[in-house]
Amino acid sequence: MMKKLFYLLLIFFFVFLLSGCKEDLPQPDTSNDTPIEEPKEPEGPIEELDEPKEPEVPIEEPDEPIEEPKEPEEPKEPEVPIEEPKEKDPSEMTDEEFEEYLQQLKDNEQKLMEEIIATFNETIPNETAVDLRLPNRVGNNNIIIIWNSNNPTAITGTGVIVRKTYDQIVTLSATLRGSYITMTYTKDVIINKIVLKSLNKDKLTFAYLYSDTFSSFLEGDFAKIDVINLCFAEITAGKINVNTVKRINEIMVARSAGIRVVLSIGGWGTDGFSDAVLTSASRKVFIDSIIDAIEQYEFDGIDLDWEYPARGVAGIKYRPEDKTNFTLFCQELREAFDAYNPELLLTAAVPGGLPHLYEVNKLNGCLNYLHLMSYDLSKQGVTSHHTALHPSTNTYSSASQAVEAYAKAGFDKSRMTIGCAFYGFKSTVVDPSATANGMNVAYTSPKGNISYTYIVNNILSTGTFIEYYDEQAMAYWLYDGTTFISYENIKSINSKCDYAKKAGIAGVMFWDYNNDETGTLLNTIYNNFSRNGG
Repeated sequence: MMKKLFYLLLIFFFVFLLSGCKEDLPQPDTSNDTPIEEPKEPEGPIEELDEPKEPEVPIEEPDEPIEEPKEPEEPKEPEVPIEEPKEKDPSEMTDEEFEEYLQQLKDNEQKLMEEIIATFNETIPNETAVDLRLPNRVGNNNIIIIWNSNNPTAITGTGVIVRKTYDQIVTLSATLRGSYITMTYTKDVIINKIVLKSLNKDKLTFAYLYSDTFSSFLEGDFAKIDVINLCFAEITAGKINVNTVKRINEIMVARSAGIRVVLSIGGWGTDGFSDAVLTSASRKVFIDSIIDAIEQYEFDGIDLDWEYPARGVAGIKYRPEDKTNFTLFCQELREAFDAYNPELLLTAAVPGGLPHLYEVNKLNGCLNYLHLMSYDLSKQGVTSHHTALHPSTNTYSSASQAVEAYAKAGFDKSRMTIGCAFYGFKSTVVDPSATANGMNVAYTSPKGNISYTYIVNNILSTGTFIEYYDEQAMAYWLYDGTTFISYENIKSINSKCDYAKKAGIAGVMFWDYNNDETGTLLNTIYNNFSRNGG
């Protein structure tokens, strides 16, 4: 078409030039009647003129040879020809042309969606134990992708997975929406079950974790912990109240590493136990609410931290029959666990030197583990050890005494743990002149808890404190002339781990994970138990 137009324009141009030239030429004057004379023949011979010669101009040879022009290459056909929509304005198209134009757009969009789906088939696995990447766009185009899961508690629409103790099959679906068409993609994905760590090992490590102060897990710590006791749920109107526990989802990630997460109920000053376990009916309400919480959050059991039955400390309600009712509650809760999931753990945290508060021999038949709180065992009014391994003149009680007392009351040593304190007791002595090392003297200020992190960063770093060691108690303290601190360090933790192996108990527990941001004390436990087959 363009070629044809070019030739037409060229013809028109030449015609225009010719017509213009004809008008400009001078025309002969016919008004003059004088005849035109014929030209005369020249007289004499006509000299022949020499023909003009071409001037001689030297032709310079080019310095470089001139390349012969190459024939233009034939354009290559695209490997996959894509039919582009016609460039004609759609408003000027006939109905038939517009339908063809629209179909081309749809076809191109369909090809793009098919390529995206092919990418999904390559990148989304058939089974997984880690979160999936589910994009809402692929490449630079107008295709929007919306993901859905038929089981959001297993895989969310953003690809976050929640593993359980059994395999789960989840159907993922993606809706691809373009400007002209919509396509759907589906795929079944198996969420691999969690394989929890075996508790049939020589020595176990239980970590109490207070959710209110939790920030994150240190790298590598999942390998060093067997069970996390997540603190604290409370009791409201006779039922468990899990709303008091913070950041559950972040902490439950530990289960993917095989760590059991047990929900701890109670803690210092938590009321409601006495009423909840008072009657058979109230115990059933309490137990049913516990089972519901376990089902909802996938906890691996319950740890009971009633401080304390038949004691009104911290202003909690108590009754003389608390001791018996606590036993009945533990027995009935164990029966409910066995019916729901026999693998669930039922444990209790008990004070280091008070076995008479419990029917210990009966608890031996329904508790998996008994955690002896062998810390906070300091004397009243005078400085002393608060977490000693053995008794001495500087102790009120100790871990080894607690083990023997509960064993004598009827609980198997093989299912006991002793407590390690990831914190210290700090107090100020009344009369610094009355003591050289700060031990066994009156203190003025109330005892205050300080974390091991604080001790490392703000106490040991000053260089003003002297560390003392009690060989009998196998315990340490710090003193700077006025301030007394009873605490754990690497050496005392190693002593407790060594004792756990020699005494035949289950292992150790510690309060609490957040108090040692250096990771030093947990590393000490892990290295000791690993080195010696724990």
